[in-house]
Amino acid sequence: FVFPLLADQFPPGVSYHMSLWEAEPGAEDLPESSTVTESPIGGSELVGTQPEPLELKVVMIPVVYDDGEGCQTDTSTGVTPEQEMEFINYLHEQYPIQELVWEFRRDDPIVVDQALSSLTQLWEPLQNARVADGADPNYYYYALVDACAGGIDGAAGIAPGLAPDTKDAAFERVSSGVWNDGTDNSYHTMVHELGLNHGRAHVFCPGGDAAGVDPSYPHEDGIIGGWGFGIRHFRLYSPTGTRDIMTYCDPSWVSDWGWSKVFLRIRTLTSW
Repeated sequence: FVFPLLADQFPPGVSYHMSLWEAEPGAEDLPESSTVTESPIGGSELVGTQPEPLELKVVMIPVVYDDGEGCQTDTSTGVTPEQEMEFINYLHEQYPIQELVWEFRRDDPIVVDQALSSLTQLWEPLQNARVADGADPNYYYYALVDACAGGIDGAAGIAPGLAPDTKDAAFERVSSGVWNDGTDNSYHTMVHELGLNHGRAHVFCPGGDAAGVDPSYPHEDGIIGGWGFGIRHFRLYSPTGTRDIMTYCDPSWVSDWGWSKVFLRIRTLTSW
């Protein structure tokens, strides 16, 4: 069963309880089911809608790239509107937000006319763009480059580190990633790098080889620990068969623990 709920029918503090009944005429005398036919058992529970406004502001800047060795790409034209919407979908699904303020600057790309040796070389143009825009400190800037490969110097995406939740850390809210022609990896990379921008460290998983993993992550081997569900693609994610988005293992999704951690960060930045 799927129950779509409109925003004005879904206020903060709403609780729910569901039960299953046999409504077929003539079934009144059938014995009561011995299986559980209600959820939650024993009464109502809060859905979890919060009263605070939760907003994520992202500026994605495409890259016109020429490495001088035959790779000539332009993500401002190489990314279709449908593929741009997938970035938006992934953020809505894996970040606790009510509103996404999104801008994809097709008309104002970063121009790189030499081979990149590292995705870190895109941070300075992003930081310059922040200054030129006079951007508020709760904006995140992301550069998207097609490097004719799955990564640059072994990385598909890079962020400066774990930005703290302070206004003077605005310059650290930049990251960069590669575009792989609309594969899921392109979208997961952005979600992962923005996770670092939100102060989330890497998470260990077997064979993932992630550096700087978070020792406080509570679920063994990086599993997400609770059922995940995507509100745009309507996919369900197993609590034991899916790894947290901050691991380097597939398939990945946001964990319950990671969701709560990022919620606190988004609440703080939205309050600014």
